[in-house]
Amino acid sequence: MDLDNLFIDATSPQDRERLFTILSQLPTRSIYSTIGVYANGNKKYNGVLPQDLIPHITYNLQFRPGRAFFVEGQCLNSGYLDEETITALEQEFAKNPHLPNKVSSQYL
Repeated sequence: MDLDNLFIDATSPQDRERLFTILSQLPTRSIYSTIGVYANGNKKYNGVLPQDLIPHITYNLQFRPGRAFFVEGQCLNSGYLDEETITALEQEFAKNPHLPNKVSSQYL
């Protein structure tokens, strides 16, 4: 995965380092799972091709900052959710992983 092309306007060097660590440790998949969680609890599930993952992450971090955002069950952005809720969601996603068998949308 080409992390050099990831544009994240992280709030601190620690946040940026954490994001790079999570992304560099992702398993190799043909379709990646991402989940956006809104403050009201609604969830948006996506299947994303490897070559589209960086643009997908960048878009979500830049244009949906209030929504919590998970890649392969790991939180990349907590949005408006508190730490307790994020921990509970990460545990939920670990027990019941979202394993997409199709791509939600392709980037052109």
